[in-house]
Amino acid sequence: MKRTAFLIINLILIVFLITACSNESQQLYLNSFPEKITSNESFDIKGEYLTEDPYKYEEIEILLSVKEVESDQTLLDEKKTLTEDKSQQFIFKDLALEKIEKAVYFELKLVADGEYIITLDSKNKASFRADWKNNIITTYFDGSGGTNTWGESLDKGNQYYFALPYRDFAFEVDGVDQENVGEDYYGIKDVKNRWIEIYYPEEDRYVYAQWRDVGPWNIYDPHYVFEDERPYAEIGIDMGWLGYYRETNKAGLDVSPKVMKYLIDQDDGEEPDKGKIVTNWRLVDEEQVPDGPWQQNVSTKKSDKETINLETETLQNID
Repeated sequence: MKRTAFLIINLILIVFLITACSNESQQLYLNSFPEKITSNESFDIKGEYLTEDPYKYEEIEILLSVKEVESDQTLLDEKKTLTEDKSQQFIFKDLALEKIEKAVYFELKLVADGEYIITLDSKNKASFRADWKNNIITTYFDGSGGTNTWGESLDKGNQYYFALPYRDFAFEVDGVDQENVGEDYYGIKDVKNRWIEIYYPEEDRYVYAQWRDVGPWNIYDPHYVFEDERPYAEIGIDMGWLGYYRETNKAGLDVSPKVMKYLIDQDDGEEPDKGKIVTNWRLVDEEQVPDGPWQQNVSTKKSDKETINLETETLQNID
């Protein structure tokens, strides 16, 4: 009886090993895909299928699905049959998405003679709309008891707030006295209280927050905030706006404790468990902001260049 059970167990193990080796001999790779996507702009996806025996199957197809990370809703389906000479490289050309609201990922399925063999996806490295700032080191600062750049107490108003390195009044850029014109040469003003959407991939969580202070590390980095440049702070020093240079922690976004705790899925406590994370963010219009705790006490006070606080010390980056 024991010998029979031993033989059965060994037979099961042999079958398992054969199946595992068979699966390992078929490998699927996603070699190239866009990190940023613009609505209605075409893009390509390249991949590779590796096998020890390319002539094992009569027909091999690669199925591609483009899905939303948050909902797993399928936005686009395509399929590609590998070439008749059994080439193991494939490409999906001139793909386009009409409307992109959230992060998306690409899913590949290998179908051989009508049978699903392998599934592969890029969910761990999502792709975003072109207006997202990706992989931004994010820290938090507690502005309680202090005054923000616009001369306002952060104890009042929306506690879901953030700071970005741009200030719209009372500074000089490229020889132009901005205090006289009230806006910079980008034509941007009244950034206070604008909204951003923040995504934390590690927890797959989104949060919305209002612009209520300036930082971290410097007060003027519009090429990062409004264009496609990386944060200046990532070079490791700040711009000396306090009169001296400091070593930075490379953070490009400062958020309130409430925002940090929401992103890391932590209940209210004295301090967030994490002081530095990596997020993606984008500017959004007020009508794009959904209901949530960030809507409970929306800040509405406009910026006033007469009360601007040029010596603010409310920014406290925590490593």
